[in-house]
Amino acid sequence: MKSERPISIKNSIATRLLKIVFGLYIIIAIGVTASHMFMEYRYQKNNIHQELMDIQKTFEQALGINIWHLNHESLVSTLEGMLNLSELVGIKIQNIDGVDVAVGGIITQKKITGEVGLHVNLLGLLPEDSSVHGKYNFDVFQHTFPLLYTKNKKIKQLGKATLYSNTSVVFQRVKLGFSLLVINAVLKTTALWIIFLWISTKLLRKPLGILTEATASISMDNLGSFSVDTKTSGRNEIKILEEAISSMVANLHDAVSRQKKSERLYRSLFEKTSDAIFVVNKKSGRYLDANASALKLTGRDWSELRQLTTQDVTPKENENRLQKLNKSNAAQNLGQTVYVRPDGEKRTTILIAIPLSEETVVGIARDITDELILNERLRQSQKMEAIGTLSGGIAHDFNNILSGIFGYSQLAHSNIEKKPEKAKKYIDQVDKGAKRAAELVQQILTFSRRTEYQKHRLNLFQSVNEALKLLRPSIPSTIEIVKELDSRSAVYADPIRIHQVIMNLCTNAYHAMRETGGTLTLTLSDIKIFEKRYLWDKKIIPGEYIKFEVSDTGIGMKKNEINKAFEPYYTTKGIGQGTGLGLALVHAIVDEHDSFLDIYSKPGKGTNFYIYFPKIKNDADSDALEFPKENQIKGSERIMVVDDEEAIRGACYDFLQSQGYQVDTFSNGIDALKKIQAGSIKFDLVVTDLTMPGLSGDKLAIEILKTQPEMPIILCTGYSEVITETKAIKLGIKKYVQKPISNYDLSVLIRKILNKT
Repeated sequence: MKSERPISIKNSIATRLLKIVFGLYIIIAIGVTASHMFMEYRYQKNNIHQELMDIQKTFEQALGINIWHLNHESLVSTLEGMLNLSELVGIKIQNIDGVDVAVGGIITQKKITGEVGLHVNLLGLLPEDSSVHGKYNFDVFQHTFPLLYTKNKKIKQLGKATLYSNTSVVFQRVKLGFSLLVINAVLKTTALWIIFLWISTKLLRKPLGILTEATASISMDNLGSFSVDTKTSGRNEIKILEEAISSMVANLHDAVSRQKKSERLYRSLFEKTSDAIFVVNKKSGRYLDANASALKLTGRDWSELRQLTTQDVTPKENENRLQKLNKSNAAQNLGQTVYVRPDGEKRTTILIAIPLSEETVVGIARDITDELILNERLRQSQKMEAIGTLSGGIAHDFNNILSGIFGYSQLAHSNIEKKPEKAKKYIDQVDKGAKRAAELVQQILTFSRRTEYQKHRLNLFQSVNEALKLLRPSIPSTIEIVKELDSRSAVYADPIRIHQVIMNLCTNAYHAMRETGGTLTLTLSDIKIFEKRYLWDKKIIPGEYIKFEVSDTGIGMKKNEINKAFEPYYTTKGIGQGTGLGLALVHAIVDEHDSFLDIYSKPGKGTNFYIYFPKIKNDADSDALEFPKENQIKGSERIMVVDDEEAIRGACYDFLQSQGYQVDTFSNGIDALKKIQAGSIKFDLVVTDLTMPGLSGDKLAIEILKTQPEMPIILCTGYSEVITETKAIKLGIKKYVQKPISNYDLSVLIRKILNKT
């Protein structure tokens, strides 16, 4: 871009420099001239003093004679002649007594200059026509000498005479020299000004003008073709400045080229990376920029996304995230974040936020939805593998239970009439066997179920014992199981995941001793770590932990095998004996629970696995069922029982009626809903199965709660991957119960709920 207004001579650097130089020159010239004039003034003043002394020598004899002879006319003539001298401005003559005899010109009294004529007072004669006129406003200086008269070789003093002169006399003498000096200085200054202006214009103003025009023409379009030539000869400051500007433009061109290349590379990475990248305003959460992956993740185009905020796209805990970002200028891992697409589909990501400035932040989100689904499938596959491994032991245990049930039921049937007391004991054994079978099924379902990841307070002692009940039938008798479970502390964990960890570690230990036999030891103890120390893959931090150890006396592992032990699909087993996912899942679950893992093994000596779970206070479970006395579980309320299994309906009907309740049973949800909507009977509580033809239990609950939101509902299920306890509670269902449940436990639960309502 060229300059719109050219620089005038008045505003040019050359002129300003000239003004400064000549200003200093004038100050110096004035100082020198003033000094010269002062010296001339002193010189002329000293000369006048000498001349006054010369006047004394010339006129002192004549003055003495005229005064002695009282010659008035001659005295006046002499005085007038003296006053005509350029050196004198005044005369005063006094007698021996100090009385003025004659005065003329100017006199000074007490430093006050006054104007007088010439007055001569001799023998009382005062001629009025004798005077000298003039006005003097300058400093006066004087020379006094005695008036003497010699008679008969005797000297008589008649009085004294004072000659006056002043600075005007001095100025008159130096005035001409001063005028010539000033004229000379002015002529010199003007000549030098013109010469300097011409030289500065040629050597400074024109080159600087060329440089100014050249730099003003610099733009992003001509950086590569820019050139400047000031046409100066030699290597002087202007030439150096010219080279510096050319070098600066060349460097700027290189920098701009690199910047453009960097921007193209950044934009290419920004657009082509598989991670979603957002630029967001910290305060408002509004999107300022987004790449193609971000648009794909959110299911929106840029014209739509730019109108939205993070609250619209990731509503969950959005406000907390923005507050966290506003309080810190450091990069933050915001963990799993769910993005909601316009069609309602949810995509789970790992989100990292990096502050870009005080106002903006860059969000990098990696979509892990498919990875989570795959991991869950792998986890489920590994569960099925474990179930397959345990299937023989489970079948053996189940057959034993069924054999006991068959045997005791036949004994009870044969003794029911003749020996009812004995038959009752046999029926109690059948009941125990059924409960054992129910527990076994529940453990299998718990281990194999696909559940949501839910952490809560968990007692590891109970989890280990439950897992061992499922494992024991599958482990050969050649392997001894030793339990050293000293800790009763609780951890914050997902029970299904912890159950899987225990099962996988024990199964791994059992496989290591399958051929040789040995001892499987499970240890649970409280431990306090006082300082950081390295375990297998990371450093454990100080704190209180529950240490869970699974050790075997099997074949052990080599060092290279230990290093690969937790890698997915790595296994030392033969073909068809395992997928190699067991220990990898153990490692993943331990990480999910912010816990620590360690391993020790030696070939031929066995393997020890150690897990350190952070310990929490072991509060009592507030949801645990109370066991009231038998007369405290009775009631008179009206209860609806809905189940498609006739045996379950009949058993519930008979038992609840025996407890005093009014009971209505229905074989499907449709008939039950019609009865509720008819309003002919007011029910106090509903017990419903989940899986039924026509209308499932959860749908029935939703419809009932639409018209009767306070209705307490108990939802029972044998197994479901669709409805979890969390989802059931969110629907408004009071209690989610896993089948089978005994009549007594059901009546306790009913009474507990009705008492609260």
